Amino acid sequence: MNARRHLIAALSEDSLGGIATLADVAHAEQLVDAYRAEILAEAKIEVVAWLVKKAAEGTPIGDLASKVDRGAVRAFLGTGHYRDAMDAHRSRVLNEAADYVEQRRLARADIVTDFDRGRRAAEGCVVEELRELAGEEATAAAATATPDEKFFVPGRVYTRTNRLGLHLRFVCEHLTTDPKVGDREAWGWLHRSDGTRRMERLWDHDYPRWTEAGEGRG
Repeated sequence: MNARRHLIAALSEDSLGGIATLADVAHAEQLVDAYRAEILAEAKIEVVAWLVKKAAEGTPIGDLASKVDRGAVRAFLGTGHYRDAMDAHRSRVLNEAADYVEQRRLARADIVTDFDRGRRAAEGCVVEELRELAGEEATAAAATATPDEKFFVPGRVYTRTNRLGLHLRFVCEHLTTDPKVGDREAWGWLHRSDGTRRMERLWDHDYPRWTEAGEGRG
């Protein structure tokens, strides 16, 4: 029995030493796999940082973005059912890499040689590309994620009354994630009882103020 099976067996036992149910085992497997995904994500971040370091030492730093985009770092990920769990961390890793490049670029801001000016410009392009990739990954992950009953769900309608007594109706269109800070965002149409409407963005702290009213269209 490997370490994973030992952990699952230990986690799925009940406090009285009874036989674990299939639901107990499934829950234990989810916990173990989620923890493994977090560990691999940390390893992936270290690999990306290593690629940045090597790029700065000699190879064109512009190669970094293409290496990440091609999935060169995915050699660390393993295969099978861990793949989906790792994909959830891809946006975070890209942002970590962008932060690393940006810190190196700013650390040399006072150096005024033509070479360093050119390198800072190239690094700035890499930062922008990594941020863009992170945003795309975060949006894709949010679009395919299992609906969270503690947050807005695309296609559903939510209502509340504001301080002025206007009845508000929010029709959630899609979810995304801020690529920099990781905050969830719900985008959709906000209809007001005075006949006006506008596109609206809501966050986690907004959700408790709304009541779900079923499904609808903008």
